Amino acid sequence: MEEEKRSRNAGRDFDPFDAFKHRPVLLKTLRTLRKECRLGTRELTDMEIELLAFRVSQLNGCAYCAVGHGLRLASLSRNKDLPAQLISGSREQSLTPRQMVLLEMAEQLTLRPGENHEHLVERLQKAGLSKEGVLDVVLVNSYFNFLNRMLQGSGQELPAHLQKVATRWGMK
Repeated sequence: MEEEKRSRNAGRDFDPFDAFKHRPVLLKTLRTLRKECRLGTRELTDMEIELLAFRVSQLNGCAYCAVGHGLRLASLSRNKDLPAQLISGSREQSLTPRQMVLLEMAEQLTLRPGENHEHLVERLQKAGLSKEGVLDVVLVNSYFNFLNRMLQGSGQELPAHLQKVATRWGMK
C-alpha cells in the first residue's frame, strides 16, 4: 500500500525531538538516552526493542510513536500484520514465549507500575535474560513511557499518511 511505502521511514518523517529544540541540553540528553536504549541493551534484539516500544506507545495512545515503531517492527519481524495482531490481541501465533513475557512486562510497567514485578522478572530470566538484561527491559519500557508523555504533552500530531496506517491496524 502506498501509505506504508511512504511510511517505511516513519521515524524520519519528522524528528520527535524537534519539539525540544529550544532546550539543547534536554535534547542532547534525550538523544543520548535513545542511543543507550538502542545500543546499550546487548541482550535484547532490535526486534524486541521495537516490540516493547510499539506496545508501550500503543498502550499510552501515542499514535505517532506506535505507528513509527509498528512499521519498524513489521519490517524487522517480516510480518506486516504483526502490529494489527498485537492491537487486536491475537499475538500468540506470531510471538515466541520470550517475546510474550517481554510484552507482559511492558504492559505491567505501563499500566500498573506499582505492582510487584517479581514473577515477571523470574520469567524473563528463565527466558534467557540476565539481571542486567531485565534492567534493560525496564530501561527501554521507562524510556518509551517517558517519551510518549513528552510528545503527547507537546501536542505532536500524526501526519495524515500515517493516520491511514493507524486506522488500517485498528488503532483509535
